[in-house]
Amino acid sequence: MSKYNFTANARTKFGTGAAREIRRNGQIPVALYSEGNEPTHIALEAHAFELALKTVNPTFELDIDGKKQLSIVREVQRNVVSDQIEHVDLYAVKPGQMIPLSVRVEFRGETRGGTELKKLLQRVPIVASVDDLPQAIEVSVDGLMDGAEIVIKDLELPSHLKIDLPDDTILASVRELAAVVVPTAAEEEAAPAAEAAPAADS
Repeated sequence: MSKYNFTANARTKFGTGAAREIRRNGQIPVALYSEGNEPTHIALEAHAFELALKTVNPTFELDIDGKKQLSIVREVQRNVVSDQIEHVDLYAVKPGQMIPLSVRVEFRGETRGGTELKKLLQRVPIVASVDDLPQAIEVSVDGLMDGAEIVIKDLELPSHLKIDLPDDTILASVRELAAVVVPTAAEEEAAPAAEAAPAADS
């Protein structure tokens, strides 16, 4: 998990012009949402926030007038031409809170010779603690033989993480490589002759 600390500046002006001024000053307009409350409007340092977004599933501890608030990304709006961040929605969470999200599956290792891995799912929905949000779920396929299946119930997951799919869901399977038929020299020589031969009259 990657957690980043930011000092938030309160926003008192709103609208397109105010947002442009915030961005000109090297900041990003942000709306912080929390359950049952009106959003809190703040501004965060743009460059540092952009760098933080390069990590997977980051969390942000905001200092808002001396009060700490943990949050996660809800939505990032970007300019379609420049790709610069125009606005961010964050969502307030509590330490230890379990939240739903989607993560990629990383298959590690090599299956037995003469086999291949058929990946059925490359991302999975999970429920995890905000204290330790994973960037990916690693699954070892090292040494697996033809016919082996990787099923969710067989994975060893930490107690703070649960894959939100049925236990019998198959993530991947191991299959024998299809045999490649290599024509003999005689067959290669006969093929052009057969194609060139005229069809017999009926």
